[in-house]
Amino acid sequence: GGAVSMEEDVTQGGMTPASARHALAPPEELAHLLHTSHRHETGGMVNAAILASQAQEVSAKLPMLLKMALWQQHHLARHVTAPHLVHLVTAELQLPPPVAHGSLSAASLQAEEMEEEMLDTGSG
Repeated sequence: GGAVSMEEDVTQGGMTPASARHALAPPEELAHLLHTSHRHETGGMVNAAILASQAQEVSAKLPMLLKMALWQQHHLARHVTAPHLVHLVTAELQLPPPVAHGSLSAASLQAEEMEEEMLDTGSG
């Protein structure tokens, strides 16, 4: 017999044609698969599939919980002076400076926008 090409050898070894194309593709054609955004997307799909197979909720709860915490923090600040979250990642707390009643700070405007967004999201 004649020499077997690398492609024939790979496909005869049990790989699917799609897997063989990736195995034999030039590296520059596969670079997008190694990009961080693609890896995060793929990881999210794998995690969702695992959760779905275990009959668990697939959507992430953390973003909504953080929005709710900020919304509650904003409403609490209307009534009492209390430490508030200034950095979500480190959970850094800070005592707010005294604010004249009726004036709106940038943080309270942002919280009001988030409140409107939550109400819009919750009703749809």
